[in-house]
Amino acid sequence: MIEELAKKDAKWREIAFNICKCKMLADDLVQDMYLKLANKKKINDYYVAVTLKNLFIDHVRKQKNISIDNFYYLEDKTSNFEPTDEQQLVLNEFDKLDWVQKELLLERIDKSLRQIEKEFNINYGYTYRQTTEAKKKILDNLNKKK
Repeated sequence: MIEELAKKDAKWREIAFNICKCKMLADDLVQDMYLKLANKKKINDYYVAVTLKNLFIDHVRKQKNISIDNFYYLEDKTSNFEPTDEQQLVLNEFDKLDWVQKELLLERIDKSLRQIEKEFNINYGYTYRQTTEAKKKILDNLNKKK
């Protein structure tokens, strides 16, 4: 069974590295995983990944200073939305719509006309007309400005 595991050695090291974020520790975890799973008959990739995670948790428990940083590597990928000039023109036209059309357009982003009809008990045709009219107003006003 060890030979089968060894065929995916690079994959196991990558998984271990993603768990612990330390190459040396990842190598140690993979070696411990080989020892732990050497006598198992049936092993799948998920089982190996869980074993690596559990070995890392055991390693952290053995340390005296446990920090939440060992478990979470979160990168801040947020950015402030800054619309382009064209997007700002569309947003300005959107702000000029009446509140019914604004709300229906916002709901229309995530929901179908049928879902809006069922959820808010609004006639399908009314919703369709209002959203179509709102889009037409925005586009017409943008075309006039060009």
